[in-house]
Amino acid sequence: MRLKLDLRAEHLSKSLGWSLSRISRLEHGSRGATAFDVGTLLGRLEADPPTRARVARLIEEHDLGHYIRPHHHRLFVDARMGRQDIYVRNAPPQTTFYIHEAALQAVVGGNKVMHDQLMRLRFMGTWSHMDLRVVPLSAVGHHLVRSPFNLMTFDTPIDPVACAETDTASLFIDDRDAIKTYKRHQKLLARIALSAEQSRAVFAYWADIYDRREDRDDRGTDLA
Repeated sequence: MRLKLDLRAEHLSKSLGWSLSRISRLEHGSRGATAFDVGTLLGRLEADPPTRARVARLIEEHDLGHYIRPHHHRLFVDARMGRQDIYVRNAPPQTTFYIHEAALQAVVGGNKVMHDQLMRLRFMGTWSHMDLRVVPLSAVGHHLVRSPFNLMTFDTPIDPVACAETDTASLFIDDRDAIKTYKRHQKLLARIALSAEQSRAVFAYWADIYDRREDRDDRGTDLA
């Protein structure tokens, strides 16, 4: 929010009469922030009513090591679409995606859609800030990671956060023991996944298969 206003931390601290370290603790979500401090900061940053209400709810929650957020369908869809913009903006985050080979074989939207999606993955895999890696069906141990998850890491002092989604809600987890589990899963995936170059070859292979299926569908079935 501060960056959107093009407001330097030094100017913000001076206008509020706070130290820079106090601003940093609030922005990085350090424990101990009071509702008054957060409310004052949101007011200075001209936060809209929905944002203020959302932050107020977060402050009132007890720290259980996780946060559950129900999905509101329209907002959820918009948020998922908006995530794609993150990777084409200036200074995008460094990301690694592990994609199970079974997902490449599950047809969603038809052969043309699958072909286009796989070609997009093929070319996105060449981006310097994105590492796309396929976990092959033949990989030993792939079944040990039973559920998809996101593990987000940040610069100090922000702690890592994991996110797991269900059909109806998202679970955000910052419990240290849970984060260790997800880091072990991440190491396992890194060990059994194909290299980035091999993964691009797999994307191209399946894109070609769907392209051939599309051509066959366009021709229709020959009747004797």
